[in-house]
Amino acid sequence: MRMNDRISLRIFVIYTYVLFWILFAITGLLVYLKAPEIAITVMKNVDAWTSTFVLIILFKKTVSAGNFWEFSKKAISKSNIPGISDPHAAAGHNRHLFNFPADTTQK
Repeated sequence: MRMNDRISLRIFVIYTYVLFWILFAITGLLVYLKAPEIAITVMKNVDAWTSTFVLIILFKKTVSAGNFWEFSKKAISKSNIPGISDPHAAAGHNRHLFNFPADTTQK
């Protein structure tokens, strides 16, 4: 791992912890003030997504090419997810994990 990568990773971890504790404190404040349950639940979910928010905030510093939406589309394209482009191939590959019956309809 290069020194620049270590610094970027360290910054990501620090930002994640700082943002998480801020959001956690806000959630605790809502509990203390007896806010509606829906507000507390929403804040819990926002807390869980902290690392994603930090990744979005630091995206320009961590990924030099393109914008966030292009990067996301490329990362989640059909060709990068096994079984989406050819579900039968994925089912055959993982047949032993899920106990799929043998496919007798093959031509």
